[in-house]
Amino acid sequence: MATILPTFNNIYNLEVRSKGHLVGLVGETIEFPIEINAKHRDRYALGIGIESVRAQQNIAAAESQTVYLSYKWIHSGVQKLPPIRLQSIYPLGLFRAWSWLGMAEYCYIAPYPHRFSELHELCGQGIEKGRQQTNLDDEIQLREYREGDSAKDIYWRRVAADGTLLSKTNAMLSTGQKTQYLLNYQCSRGQLHHDKLADLCYWLLECGANDYPVGLSLPAVDIEVGCGEKHIKQCLIELARSL
Repeated sequence: MATILPTFNNIYNLEVRSKGHLVGLVGETIEFPIEINAKHRDRYALGIGIESVRAQQNIAAAESQTVYLSYKWIHSGVQKLPPIRLQSIYPLGLFRAWSWLGMAEYCYIAPYPHRFSELHELCGQGIEKGRQQTNLDDEIQLREYREGDSAKDIYWRRVAADGTLLSKTNAMLSTGQKTQYLLNYQCSRGQLHHDKLADLCYWLLECGANDYPVGLSLPAVDIEVGCGEKHIKQCLIELARSL
């Protein structure tokens, strides 16, 4: 009976918080960090998890420890973090004290990417804007695609326009010129709202993988053309909010 109180005190007054909002795709397993602060006493054999409690964690007084949990979201949109179970069986494993934690942060889960349209169809007027910003000499600095050419060397603007596969010459690669792509929701060939967003998600990730400046034109919001991991995440957040 003397072990009941130490079991309870082992999780009493713990400080647990999630570290920032999550961004991901529906159907994918996403890993997110949970920070546990021991505060004024040592903690022993703490268990934390979602569907099953993970291995035990020991945390010294006044120290913090970050635990990474994984969860697979089956619904897209703006979702709350699932309830997290925190438990203690310290010191002898005869009793269990536990608590379900509801975290305040949200998860932005974008639709799973699916191609319904061609890139030039989605861009509408956006691709023309990109063309005007590229060097007029681009077309004479191209050659036919050769087996073994890197995907980064392919002139994707021409592929999107008419399907012709061309590669950039060294002269063109040195200029650093890039077409800007503005993906327009209204131009998608998807029949349903979710299909259109999945279409935009597909080409957003394709442009991001090739480091092409890309933006979104959604029914409720427009995101200016940009590039980089932070920009792509912001676009995925807006796709999740649009569901």
